[in-house]
Amino acid sequence: FPPSTSTPTPTPATSVIPVKPAPVEIIPKEDVDELWAYQAVATMQSFYQPLTPQWKDTLEGTTNALIALLDFMKLSGNRDYLYVVNKMYETNKGTQNFVTDSYAINALWGIAWLKAYDLISDNRYLESAKFIADDMDKTAWDTVCGGGINTTRTEKTKRAYPNGLYIQFMAALHNHIP
Repeated sequence: FPPSTSTPTPTPATSVIPVKPAPVEIIPKEDVDELWAYQAVATMQSFYQPLTPQWKDTLEGTTNALIALLDFMKLSGNRDYLYVVNKMYETNKGTQNFVTDSYAINALWGIAWLKAYDLISDNRYLESAKFIADDMDKTAWDTVCGGGINTTRTEKTKRAYPNGLYIQFMAALHNHIP
């Protein structure tokens, strides 16, 4: 018999057919990190509701998502989502200029608008951050318990989370004002 050119049939003694492994493409770590970042933003954007415009969450979740989006655009150089920043600003500015009852949310808005200013250099973002800071200085701070900001305009308790955001916001704002 001539030698067989077909794939050998497994026998009880050799139950596994030898298979040459498929070539594996090795992706550099930097590219994997970038791909993950793009995928994370795409997933986050799947929760974005352009008519509102907010992400499917609370206002606090929306401000955190906006901050994440701004960080992504700064670090990646991608500017595909600038329309989201502008729409978020124009729709939510309202008469209160991003000032809510919650001081944590106010600080998050302030941080977001400082990041938007850094990315886009549009003075309206810096002016909104200043407005929020002025309001927080006038209404949030008191000397009870050694000082700090209250949780909300009506809840006169001190909590670490809004105070930490306040410090982060005010430090960032300080670095933006000559």
